Amino acid sequence: MMMLGLFYQIINLLNDVISLLKFRIRMCTSLTSRDFYIVHHEMGHIQHYLQYKSLPFWFRRSPHGAFGEAIGDAVALAAMSPTHLKRIGLLENYTSSQGDLFS
Repeated sequence: MMMLGLFYQIINLLNDVISLLKFRIRMCTSLTSRDFYIVHHEMGHIQHYLQYKSLPFWFRRSPHGAFGEAIGDAVALAAMSPTHLKRIGLLENYTSSQGDLFS
């Protein structure tokens, strides 16, 4: 029983340390659409982690391993939409039409 109490103390200490950390993506990139996609995918993973970090230890994992990947892909795909690319100045001379369902 003593070991279980020690385990919880260590977990609480780690939570305090983790909550103080800043998150960065360290990656050698070039100005390509592939790297733009990858960086936003990784930002999705970070956002997913930040949403789970305040939960108790047992609930911090995703329901399924692919769930975190799906969050990363959703963020990356949203960042690649023509509407967003035009908004941030990476796409010029684009006008949306009724056929653009996912932008």
